[in-house]
Amino acid sequence: MDTPPSLPEQQPAPPPVWTSAPTPAPPPAWTPAPQYAPPWAHAHPPFTPARTTFWRSDAGLTTIIAAAITLVSILVAFAAWRGSNAVGRASDLDGSYIQQVAMRQQELETITGYVELDARLLPRYQEHVLAAAQLQAAADKLPAGSADRQLLEVRAQGERAIARVMRPFFIALPAVDANGLAVYDRESVLQALEDQDTRLADLQPEQVAADAAVAHDQANAFVIVGVILAMALVLLTIAQVIGGRRRIPFAVGGAAAGLAGGIGLALVEAVLFHGR
Repeated sequence: MDTPPSLPEQQPAPPPVWTSAPTPAPPPAWTPAPQYAPPWAHAHPPFTPARTTFWRSDAGLTTIIAAAITLVSILVAFAAWRGSNAVGRASDLDGSYIQQVAMRQQELETITGYVELDARLLPRYQEHVLAAAQLQAAADKLPAGSADRQLLEVRAQGERAIARVMRPFFIALPAVDANGLAVYDRESVLQALEDQDTRLADLQPEQVAADAAVAHDQANAFVIVGVILAMALVLLTIAQVIGGRRRIPFAVGGAAAGLAGGIGLALVEAVLFHGR
């Protein structure tokens, strides 16, 4: 009987020989992995917000509008105050004009009354002056020392005496020519009395009327300026309330109206009605 062949005897593995541990290699430097960028990223770079100035920011614009509202409010108050003063001055001048016209009319009527008294007294004065001249002329034709001449001269002296008594009652004494005719120029006497009247010289209704017209024009100008400034105040207030980009047109319009009103106020106050 055949016996199976015997297997070769396995030799035990040699024990491991320990040596110094090898030094591991340093890891490679880290590099970020490339990120995926879509194809349109090269055409449109990523959005970076731009730096905005103070007046372009919403908060800055709000502050500017608030300051403009304050300034325009001051201008509106000043225009209203000056307009009120102009209206009061115009009213006072209107009253003064009416009063001066009445006083002037009364004074002219008084002077006219004086001239009327002269006109009433003139015929009687003319009668005595003319009689004296006629009597004296008749006496001069008679012989000197005659009784008739002396009588005529006495009568002439009596007429002249009556005429002299009447003279103080005249406001303007009439002139008497060589023929015994009294000359009284009514218009000249009126003009002379008006020129000499100190109360009439103090009354100047025409000048008062001109000053009143200027005051009315000044008051109207302040009213127009006040309306423009009020419109500016309304526009600025709307811009302050609504906010956002919608406020810009209102803010620009209000600023333009406020600038126009300020220039108009300066013109009315310092140029057109300077010193009024």
